[in-house]
Amino acid sequence: MQWGRCLWMEARIRQAITVSGRALGVLQFKSKQLEALTAFLSGRDTFVSLPTGYGKSIIYAVLPLAFDSMKGKLLLLLLY
Repeated sequence: MQWGRCLWMEARIRQAITVSGRALGVLQFKSKQLEALTAFLSGRDTFVSLPTGYGKSIIYAVLPLAFDSMKGKLLLLLLY
């Protein structure tokens, strides 16, 4: 049962990321962007260090939209 729940939640997270990205005009995410978004939305502590120009800003922009899409989660996002 746990495995089925895991797959369902992963599909839900991917859908939230895709819908949020489209709302911002992003058709495809880079692999590390997806990895960071999926980890954070799965409830894991996430530290992201990517090179300049890789697209970190889109991660910050997508998170609030994805959380809203998933409903029921609290969001605390600190940007430095």
